[in-house]
Amino acid sequence: MAAKVHAGWTHEHRESVSSTNTVLLADAVNITGNHWLRADVQTAGKGRRGRAWSSPGANLYASVLLINPATPAEVGSLPLVASLALHDAIEYLRPPWVTATAQIKWPNDLLIDGAKCSGILVESRALPNGVFAVVLGFGVNIGVFPKDGLNYEATSLGSNGWLATPEELFVALTNAFAERLSQWKRGTAFHKLRDAWLDRAARVGTKIVVNLPTEQISGQFVTIDDSGFLVLDTGSAGVRLISAGDVFFEA
Repeated sequence: MAAKVHAGWTHEHRESVSSTNTVLLADAVNITGNHWLRADVQTAGKGRRGRAWSSPGANLYASVLLINPATPAEVGSLPLVASLALHDAIEYLRPPWVTATAQIKWPNDLLIDGAKCSGILVESRALPNGVFAVVLGFGVNIGVFPKDGLNYEATSLGSNGWLATPEELFVALTNAFAERLSQWKRGTAFHKLRDAWLDRAARVGTKIVVNLPTEQISGQFVTIDDSGFLVLDTGSAGVRLISAGDVFFEA
């Protein structure tokens, strides 16, 4: 099927790139509107904090470039909007026989029955021409998933009964993301998406561990606030608001 992205958005498909995020950030100064790049394979895929992201064929690797989507101060909730859109796309393509549960792990990982199926990497850059560019990269395991060297359980859509191809998921994602981005209203209306995100969230109300750059903290995942921050009740140390971190679930 030919990719039909949301009206007003442009897109490009390549067989192989180093990283869709890297390519779009490098090209951002030459792009004037919202633009998607999808690749069959990434030779240097990356995750959060510079981690490598395994990128064989049969999966979805796509990034979207947003030009001045909001002020830098309002962009913090954008990863949650992206995860909500990806969840929308997954549910849109759900076959009737699939019973697995799709949930979001704060802030933006997609889980299928508790195992990680995708990650979203957000990067931003102020360009010399005064433009604020934000790139969101989506890596979704469709046909294959890594099995070794992980500190979490991984899975794929295909192994849980989804039949969608990378191109079909890409089309569903581009349309879902355009819709959620419109609802986000340049970062001023995330509070209106908060309940929808929480309805799809994993482990709200349970004990979690959050790894930060300089410390590890644990507590009860209470909720998220109107800015998308994780509200963590640490007990004797009080309530902490977490803007970014790696979440792990306690047994």
